[in-house]
Amino acid sequence: MLNAMDRITTVRFWLLPVRQAPGSVAAVALIVAQLFAGFARPDVGAITTSAMAAQCILIAVISINRARGRICSQYLIFASAMLCWAAAYIAIGIEEVAVGPSPAHGMIDDALFIAKAAPLLLLFTTALDHRLAASSLFNDLPCCALFALLAFIMIMGDPFASGASAVTFAHNARDAENLLLAILAITAALVQRRAGERRLYRAIAALLVCYLITAVAVNHLILDRMTIGPGSAWLTIASIAFLGFHLFDNHVAERRARPLKASYLRPLSPMLLTAGSLIMAFYIARQGDLIGVGLGLAALAAFTWRSSLVQSNMLTANIALKRSELRLTSLVMVDALTGVANRRRFDQCLGEAWHRARETDATVAVLAIDVDWFKHLNDELGHAAGDDCLRILAQALAKATGSSGIFGRLGGEEFGVVALASASAAAGLAEQLRRSVEGLALSHPKSPTGYVTVSIGVGIATPGTPGSTTASDLVARADGALYIAKTSGRNRVIVP
Repeated sequence: MLNAMDRITTVRFWLLPVRQAPGSVAAVALIVAQLFAGFARPDVGAITTSAMAAQCILIAVISINRARGRICSQYLIFASAMLCWAAAYIAIGIEEVAVGPSPAHGMIDDALFIAKAAPLLLLFTTALDHRLAASSLFNDLPCCALFALLAFIMIMGDPFASGASAVTFAHNARDAENLLLAILAITAALVQRRAGERRLYRAIAALLVCYLITAVAVNHLILDRMTIGPGSAWLTIASIAFLGFHLFDNHVAERRARPLKASYLRPLSPMLLTAGSLIMAFYIARQGDLIGVGLGLAALAAFTWRSSLVQSNMLTANIALKRSELRLTSLVMVDALTGVANRRRFDQCLGEAWHRARETDATVAVLAIDVDWFKHLNDELGHAAGDDCLRILAQALAKATGSSGIFGRLGGEEFGVVALASASAAAGLAEQLRRSVEGLALSHPKSPTGYVTVSIGVGIATPGTPGSTTASDLVARADGALYIAKTSGRNRVIVP
């Protein structure tokens, strides 16, 4: 048993959505007003139609307010569906008051009831887009419009048909449409990843499921088995369905919800849309109307067109992604100052060369290159001149290396080359690099020679031989040879 405090807490929890949104209060007030008016004047059909239209307009106003001016917002699309729904109820009221019974009674409101499905279908087929783009709307719009047209032709194939069978068929067709919309709404709600979209689609799913249940109860239980007036309080049951939207729209535990990670649900909406269109086209064709064949082919063409556009967009996106990855990889592996390979790329190539040499019993050579007296050059001419010097040296050394190995900047004024070469070939390449720099004759006021020179240390190793060193030891060996070259007078090559 709950004590008094627990009861108060429970009441506050259930009333929290009502307190948070004036729309919930207005919806409850409309239901109460319809209930009392139904008891007072059950013969006035305008009571029911006005209340239902007001509920739809209320939800449309809330959705428009949340759209915040975005033309392609999901809320605006949903608001257009609710306005079509409200217009259908208004049309019913006008027909009952101004027109009265006629052979074509219900044609306009049936068309509007069907028209509401088009924006809802458009909303569900694009439910996986985090930001609804105009291009995706235009891709899905023909399929949704064709579905609505087929539903209209199927239900209104004979606009002047009357009798219980025609009314029953119209009710069954509407129930089938509501069932399809409810399934699509639930599917869209399950796969949403963002809290805002998840909140909207769950509210729509709650509305459509509740409306499906109440519509079946009213059309097949109350109206078929009871004799009531068009404004009876019993019809208030249909208005209660709209509370489902407000309840989930103001749900306080939305942040804890998680989307269903089921990729097979993603294409369900357009597939069900096309399947429904084909079923209706087949039904129309079975009635002897050739337009059903044409619209069925149009449904297949629209689905094929949509699938082609989706695949084309995915292919374009994948190509753009691959290009971005290549650009990013290039930026990561290239030294920003000189444009040659950086230390990361150099180490990667050294590892590949070491692995290849181990498999083929080849020799790996590492050349450690250092610019002589570079600190004095920076101090005398400035860092800008030092950077220009490094850029010129890097291009000259890379050109001199050619296809003999991989040239890169290891950091500061130090460069390196990794190559699959014997000791003599590595020594010849090192001497070639030293001479290429000496031939530039770049001015260096603080150098004993008066121009820029480099010192080069060579490390040699054969990975496949017993007692061979690791790649890191090879680099250390080249650095040791470079140290000897610098302490021996610079501008020379040392091969231990």
